[in-house]
Amino acid sequence: MFAHKFESLYDLFVHELKDLYDAEHQLLEQIPQIKDAVSSGTLRTLVEEMRLATERQKGLIEDIFRTLDVTAQRTTCPAMKGILNEAGEMLKAKGDPATGDAAVIASINRVQHYEIAGFGTLRAFAERLGYSEIAGTLGRCLDVGYFIDQAATALAEYDINAESAEPAAMS
Repeated sequence: MFAHKFESLYDLFVHELKDLYDAEHQLLEQIPQIKDAVSSGTLRTLVEEMRLATERQKGLIEDIFRTLDVTAQRTTCPAMKGILNEAGEMLKAKGDPATGDAAVIASINRVQHYEIAGFGTLRAFAERLGYSEIAGTLGRCLDVGYFIDQAATALAEYDINAESAEPAAMS
């Protein structure tokens, strides 16, 4: 049940900021398991880049809370919880390591698409509310989401998926 009450776009903006703050925390908690599960060194490096980016984004959200003079707190993000639960199930799967890495990349893409939607929405809200500096910060977070998503997709398309699809892996 959705029990929130929003009297203004500002109220919704702060709520969504808390939601995304929680999403970043959840992701940071899961990244070590993701990193441990991959077999590709290149993918492991990408997961580490994602961890560093997520740490930076979490810090930038904290900066936004300070700018707004709002206590940095989390509102449970059920969407990220679901995405990460699914990713956790993928990490437990047995079989070909390259195919497992392809599953991890699919999960990374889902996470990044959620973050892209969240940061993009928050940036639009910030612009409408006249918070141009905050909008710029959120735009930088959005750019990082695009970068990680595109890097994961390129790794999948030009390396991991091809390795996973080799005949030996199909037996």
